[in-house]
Amino acid sequence: MSMQDGTIDPEQSQRFENFMARQEKRRANRRQRTNEIASKWGQLPDDLLRELEESLPNYAWRTEGLFSQTRMQKVDILGVPTQQGRAIAIELERDRSTCVRNIIKIWMQMDQQSRNFQLIQVFSPVYLNEKKTWREEAEFVGARAAHDTAGKLSYESIQMPIWPT
Repeated sequence: MSMQDGTIDPEQSQRFENFMARQEKRRANRRQRTNEIASKWGQLPDDLLRELEESLPNYAWRTEGLFSQTRMQKVDILGVPTQQGRAIAIELERDRSTCVRNIIKIWMQMDQQSRNFQLIQVFSPVYLNEKKTWREEAEFVGARAAHDTAGKLSYESIQMPIWPT
């Protein structure tokens, strides 16, 4: 930003200030969008947990459930059967672009798991249109993971047509 004589080039300085202003505007827009989505999401995780505890009492349910001790991996909601059976991992996808990652973290650990898993990925209405491709990619990877693990991992995708609140 400085010329050879040590002075600051006003044009470069202005470009930098414009760049920083655009960055701040993007951050502010993202914060606003995050807050809007959080208000629409409401208490879905807590409501869902209560419903699961009532509907499936033979499972021990918890939020931020640790499913892998070796990599300290968590899922949004984890249900472990109190007797024999398949564990249930639920990932609640609000609007992140990394929804595929939630499948991969479980798939990578399946060799070390002693029990089978049912992975349910619940997508917010954001994934109906503007982020539809990300949901489709996650569903593709989920199907591949289920196929690759020969039934040890099963996958289900649920697309919410409206916001829960």
